[in-house]
Parts: sequence; structure tokens; C-alpha cells
Amino acid sequence: YEAATELFQQAVASDAGCLKCRYNLGMALIARGKYDESEKVFAELVRLAPAYGEGYAGLGEVQYKKGFFKESLATYRK
Repeated sequence: YEAATELFQQAVASDAGCLKCRYNLGMALIARGKYDESEKVFAELVRLAPAYGEGYAGLGEVQYKKGFFKESLATYRK
């Protein structure tokens, strides 16, 4: 996942509008246990594209992993 993280970071840098690239970056960071970094990626994704449901799913996932269960559930519902 380390190599994937680097590649997705490059993809986001080359195409800031690539929502799937941001989502995949966040998921790679979750897989590496980098929850704070992942949360920032998903929070930015939700801010940039509030209608993109996968952004909320990723944010809810990282909140759950961090132990914020109520917040996670509310995020998933969005």
C-alpha cells in the first residue's frame, strides 16, 4: 500500500479533479493505518464533491477505525 499511496498522490497532483484518485488515496492510507492523513483526504473529497457518495463512505470508514462510532454512522447516512 505504500507504493499505491505514492502513485495515488501523484495522480491527485496531476489531476486534482480525479475523485476516484482521491478516494483510492484515502483507502490506501487507511490500509496503512494512517487514519489522520486519510481523514484529511476524505474530508477534502467531501468538501470538493458533496454529491460523491464514496467520499462519505470513506470518511465514515476512517471515523469508525478511529473509534468515532456515532460520527461514523452519521457520515454513512449522508
